[in-house]
Amino acid sequence: MKLTKESVKKLAPNGTQRVDYFDDAVPGLGVRVSPTKSVYFVLYRAPGLARRVRRRTKIGDVRVIDLDEARKRARAILHHVDEGADPGLEKRQKALRSTTVSDLAAKWVKAHSTEWRPATLAGWQRFLDKEILPSIGQHYPTSVTREDILAIVDRIKEGVPDKKRPGKWKRK
Repeated sequence: MKLTKESVKKLAPNGTQRVDYFDDAVPGLGVRVSPTKSVYFVLYRAPGLARRVRRRTKIGDVRVIDLDEARKRARAILHHVDEGADPGLEKRQKALRSTTVSDLAAKWVKAHSTEWRPATLAGWQRFLDKEILPSIGQHYPTSVTREDILAIVDRIKEGVPDKKRPGKWKRK
């Protein structure tokens, strides 16, 4: 379907289905019409992977961006992909660079704690507070190294000094 400014305006959100319409002028450019809104996106193949994966990157809302601007942005994204970049991966990495390991741990506990018994929640919270967060809590996930993880695992494997029996070690 050749998208035009008029045809894009007619693509109103309908019912409960999501429908994608692709542009003939710019390969990969599409409009996703969902029940609540319509957005422009670019579909591309992620470069550099053994199995080329198809990814989708959002350009913006149809009500805010016109078709000519969407085509211009789609060409820029596809040119960026041709140079070997992966815009979707870059976006995720940027998001990871703006949050710390302790932020992710808090989100993880919040997401899963409703399924846990109180003792399980207390155990995980203690484990995070005593073992993981003191050493890498303020790091960004992308900056955590293998050595950081191995140091935590070694400390756990080693155990802690037993206060009741000097010179002895006990597992945590």
